[in-house]
Amino acid sequence: MHGQCVGWLQVLKGGHLDIDMSVKSPKGKVLYRESRRQRDTIPLEVSVGTFTFCFGNEFSSLTHKIVHFSMREHQADPRALAREVRDEPIRPGVQTMIEQMMESIHAFATKVNTYVKLLIEPRRLLETRRL
Repeated sequence: MHGQCVGWLQVLKGGHLDIDMSVKSPKGKVLYRESRRQRDTIPLEVSVGTFTFCFGNEFSSLTHKIVHFSMREHQADPRALAREVRDEPIRPGVQTMIEQMMESIHAFATKVNTYVKLLIEPRRLLETRRL
């Protein structure tokens, strides 16, 4: 499996609500490394293998943290609408103006959907905190 994913990190409880995090690829390459983050969005190019996600609290070892981390597939294919609508493969060629406008609308709607999901996640976290 190859593609893009988006990780989402938020510290829910503990200390100054910050944590260190790093992500390594299956080949050991550091894909992401940040310190003292309260929340962050992490774009990742994924492939077959085991990724390493490390959450660190060395700077605040006396304070326990509760961290929420989730991942979802990122879809940014400019011809996604055409692939969803048609069963046959997309042939290379010039798009009509209507096709271009529909692709633009679909891309915009996909972005809006992604942002709505990112807004819903913090609301769920707040509900989790209340419990």
